[in-house]
This record gives sequence, C-alpha cells and structure tokens, in this order.
Amino acid sequence: MRLSFVWWNTSLSPAGRDRATDEQRQFVCSMVNFMLNKMQIDFLALGEITNRDVKAIMEKCELAEFDTEMDFVKNGRSRFDTCFFYRRDKLMLLATHPITSNKGNRTLKIAQRADFMIPGYGIPVHVFVSHWPSLLWCHENSADRHLLGVRLRDSIEDVSPEREKLANVILVGDYNDEPFDASLAEQLMATRDRELAKRKPHLLYNPFWRHLGFSKPYSPEMTDDSIGGTYFHKNGEITRWRTFDQIIFSSAFLGQTEWHLNEELTGVLNFEEYRAKIIDTNEIFDHFPVFGVIEEVDNDG
Repeated sequence: MRLSFVWWNTSLSPAGRDRATDEQRQFVCSMVNFMLNKMQIDFLALGEITNRDVKAIMEKCELAEFDTEMDFVKNGRSRFDTCFFYRRDKLMLLATHPITSNKGNRTLKIAQRADFMIPGYGIPVHVFVSHWPSLLWCHENSADRHLLGVRLRDSIEDVSPEREKLANVILVGDYNDEPFDASLAEQLMATRDRELAKRKPHLLYNPFWRHLGFSKPYSPEMTDDSIGGTYFHKNGEITRWRTFDQIIFSSAFLGQTEWHLNEELTGVLNFEEYRAKIIDTNEIFDHFPVFGVIEEVDNDG
C-alpha cells in the first residue's frame, strides 16, 4: 500500500486577501482536480486559501472519494489560511488541532495538526500543515522564526510517547525558510543526513535538501524546463529561486516500521503549463506543489 501527500501554496488569497481572477481560480480548481483524481493523491493540503476558494474547489472538482477539513477561525489579528482534502478510504481522520503560540499581543500560527489512522493497519499518522510568515513581515534573523521552529518541535514531541523516538509524523507546508535555516535545521532538528536520522530517531529527515539547486545540470543543448527550487521570486536580484515548500518526515519512516519513505517519489511537481504561469510576471502564482510518498514494505521479504 502507498500513501501520497501534497502541499501547494495556491497564491490565491494571501493573508485572506482575495486577489485571484475567476480564470486563475478556475485554473487552481483544474490543478486540484488533476492531482486528486488523475494522480490519485491521498492527502492534499492547500495554502493561501479562503472559504470562497474552497467553495469553488468543492463545486468544480470531483470529490466523491474525499473529505475536507478547514479552519479559518481568527487567531489574534490573523487566521489560518490552510485546508486539506483526504481520501477517506485510505486515511481515517481522528482529530484536528490548531497549534498557535502567543508572544505579547501577537499570535503565531505554528501548524494545523491532523491525526489519522490508516484503516486496516491500526497505524496512527500525525500530519502538521504549516504556512509560516513571509520574510517581509518576519525577517530571517527574527527571534519569531526560531520560536516557530521550537513550538513546532514541541508539538511533534507531544504526540510522541517516547521523546527520543518520534511518532509517525509528516510535516508539510510553506515555511518561508529554506532547509538550512536555523528554524528548521536547528530548532526543528530536520536533518539532511539520512543515515544519522536512522541512528538518532529523535531527528527528522528533510529530503528537500536535494531540491536547493536546479533540477537538471547545465548543458549547451538543455531546454528551459529546469527549476531551481519550489518558490520563484520574480524580482529576485541574487536568486529568484528558494526552497520554501517542503515535506519532512520523522525517522520512523526510515526503517523503524514496515512503512517507509519512498524518496524516489518525493519531490517537486513541475507541470509545464503551471511553470509557464509561475515565470509569467503578469500571473499571481509563485509556488510549485511538492509531494511525498510513504509505502508499506515487507521487512521480511
């Protein structure tokens, strides 16, 4: 059995601001429909989205096999802007929990936690969906960025019966930080060292370290379909590419159980038509979807 997870910052409604045209919203609906029904994705989390956007998706997409969960209730001066769809025959939702942290008169939105059971296996999986603040509002050296990582780490340990051995945890989101930034690498303890994560099960493994550079090496004959990250900053001066969108796994999926990360099927969804929209300065889109896969493997076979 295989389970697939996708995160996509749709760019439709940043900070709850409705900026998308009907045509752009329709394009997002077509992408969602393709991922859920053609690619057969089991869990799809969306960011920068509102009730109106979700309503359009539910009206225009084939969702007979899916349930959805959203919570746009205001937290402090802002609100969560994420929702997710999941295939009900593959994932049984047990509970959801918004995770926030108060700092002075501000509320930091850490994640939305979803607790699932895999039907027929009795195995719990905890998915944390995050959309952290933009670097425009929370700069890279801000103490708040460290706090986001610390509080997310605390929340992961809260669902882990053994603090030194993490539960079945999958993190998805747009962190507005790259894998090497302190919030993720140090505070969250998400490593690129797969072998070290296997030996030290309190570590998380982040396969998106491998997506920091261009997806294809240079050659004189190469086409222009290579990408250099998950986020494209159209006005970037030093680089236009950042790897902000990631899916991170607890070391439980590196051989501790029969469920394993399939890293070959984990990466960035680079659709040709969508890539053209991302690099178009007249379009609102700037984030690629990212995907991750876990699968059951018979350790005795």
